[in-house]
Amino acid sequence: MGYYIIADRELVLGFKLVGVPGTIALKREDALSAFKRVTDPLTNSPIKDVRILILSESVSSMLEDEVIKHQMSGGLPLIVEIPDLNDTGHKRKSISDMIRSAVGISI
Repeated sequence: MGYYIIADRELVLGFKLVGVPGTIALKREDALSAFKRVTDPLTNSPIKDVRILILSESVSSMLEDEVIKHQMSGGLPLIVEIPDLNDTGHKRKSISDMIRSAVGISI
């Protein structure tokens, strides 16, 4: 099962430590480009076999319309949203806790 993450630098680097590739996206344009490469089956992209796409909350909010449209299509990849590291609205989790809950890998 292939995983891919689109998030800020710290989350992408943290997931990369356990073998999950990703794209750093701080602006909508970067996030949208990566999202289309992963979700559009017609794109000739080197990103193949992604079954679970992990988005940070900030990226998900940047791409709200696109995420909803993709989810309503019922196609792969499945989109999983995780909290940002600097989110003060939630109880802060460590990167290893987020990886464990999103991917099921204990580091």
